[in-house]
Amino acid sequence: MFRQWHRLFLLGAFILSFLVALPSAWAHGGGAIIVQPVVAAPGADIQLQGEGLEANSELEITLIGMGYDAVLGTVTVAADESFRQTFSLPEDASPGVYQIQAKSEDDDTYTTEITLEAKSPSAAGITQTAEPSAEPMQLERVRSPWEWAIILISVIGSAALGALLVLWK
Repeated sequence: MFRQWHRLFLLGAFILSFLVALPSAWAHGGGAIIVQPVVAAPGADIQLQGEGLEANSELEITLIGMGYDAVLGTVTVAADESFRQTFSLPEDASPGVYQIQAKSEDDDTYTTEITLEAKSPSAAGITQTAEPSAEPMQLERVRSPWEWAIILISVIGSAALGALLVLWK
């Protein structure tokens, strides 16, 4: 009886370790975008670079923040699966943390973060300082069907393993 439970426990542990390691294997080799500089002022120019993307695809580049979306432009990925392009940040964007999103026609999405800081008072002609906001930032977090499947399988596996351990005397 003990050997049967022991084998079942080892099988469950093996399956759980496989599920934990699986998402990192899917992420390996995926595309990425990088922004320079990571801190800029509204109206500034930024350099956006992408690597490991689908060759010859067109990406729409969007600046996304709390209640704020602005399309910065589009870029075409070269045959070597990369791109490098300069974009100008909108003047009307308020200071805060934003996501820069590159979205393909196939709905492949790549994101990176950028922080927008207020222009210096002397450069902007402002004599009054800005007050910080404690308002939480709400960004849409989209999960793929594969991620939901992994989560669901992990929950079911954890529940089954927990029930097994409770019944094991």
